[in-house]
Amino acid sequence: EERGQRDEIDWEVEHGYLSPVDAYQRIHPGTTRDAAIRMLDTARADVATYGRGADPGDAVDDILKIVAAYRANEIDNDAARALLSHFHRLPETMIDAVLAAETQDRSEPNG
Repeated sequence: EERGQRDEIDWEVEHGYLSPVDAYQRIHPGTTRDAAIRMLDTARADVATYGRGADPGDAVDDILKIVAAYRANEIDNDAARALLSHFHRLPETMIDAVLAAETQDRSEPNG
């Protein structure tokens, strides 16, 4: 059901019926317009910096780059979630698990 909704949103954006900002707000209810604009700007900059893969191997590399940037505090939790959910379509449960694991790594002393 969620996949169908995202496909519909992508179609609406692609055909000019919905702006990317409105699409972000629909995917993330409760997000203000200004916050959505900031997140999309951050996501675009991150994609320009870290790339966006064309095949599954590249997608894994991109996800690892996003996680590494998150781990290094180069991007915040919201930006990491936006990249992982919108560009890589990871389910929220997987994003929660990845970011929770990374949060644990952040709290462990270097050793």
